[in-house]
Amino acid sequence: EEEPEEPEEPKPVAVLTAEEKAVCFPKKPVTDLTSWVLSSSFAQFSLPDKKEEGFDDVRYAWTKEKGCEDYLKKWILKNKITTRLEDLSPGEWFKTKYAEWQKVLAEWHAKQKEYEAKAPVPAPPPAPAPAP
Repeated sequence: EEEPEEPEEPKPVAVLTAEEKAVCFPKKPVTDLTSWVLSSSFAQFSLPDKKEEGFDDVRYAWTKEKGCEDYLKKWILKNKITTRLEDLSPGEWFKTKYAEWQKVLAEWHAKQKEYEAKAPVPAPPPAPAPAP
């Protein structure tokens, strides 16, 4: 008593819209890196170099090598503008300019206090006479 084999149903085929086909790197609901790790390391991202890293061949699946370089460069520039830098600290130039500014500001405050001390104190206006 063998059961007759049922004919296999055709497997569904995914159909992408033109908009979905245009996206090479879709956004995922969960990221691979935390925002802190990404913000501290994305500036060092690069494509593999055949000569320096010892690869025999590097294949690019979505576009040619030049297109990948352009995409990565644009992505890094966009992230430099929009990403919060966690480990940013002021440089020596900023520190000297800030010290100069503090010095000038202190001089201005001193001049203002000096002026206020010299300025005559206006007499209070006379109280209005009571009405009879």
